[in-house]
Formats: sequence, structure tokens, C-alpha cells
Amino acid sequence: MLNEKFFNQMVNFNKHVGLGVFEEEVPGGQAWGHSGSWHGSTAQMYFLPDQNVAAAALGNGSNADPTSILKEALGLLF
Repeated sequence: MLNEKFFNQMVNFNKHVGLGVFEEEVPGGQAWGHSGSWHGSTAQMYFLPDQNVAAAALGNGSNADPTSILKEALGLLF
């Protein structure tokens, strides 16, 4: 488990970017997220702290867009 000092550094956003985490407005509210890609696979993860909800989407292929898929899913949820 991450101790409180390091967690606070991680989510101390400067221009919407923390340490390995960014913040963004998504359907449902403010979210903390992380994304990445590697050899044709892509991923997007969001955590909405006010709702205590985490969601992730993975894509396999060059046309996959997990960010759009995840935002659409959050729009349906909220």
C-alpha cells in the first residue's frame, strides 16, 4: 500500500498532471487516470474519487480507442 506522503505527491496535480496520474473531467465527474500502449495494445484507466468508482478499458489493435469506449461506458453509468 502506498503511504499517505507518496499518495499525496502522486495526486498533487500541476496543470492536471500528477506523478504517473492525470486528472480529467469525464462523465460522472472528476477522474484520476492513467493510460498506455505497447505493441498494438492500448489501455485507459479512470478512478472517480467522489463516486469511489474505478473503470478500465483495454484495446487490442491499431484502431482500438479505449478512452472513447470508457467515456461512453461512464456516460451510460452516470
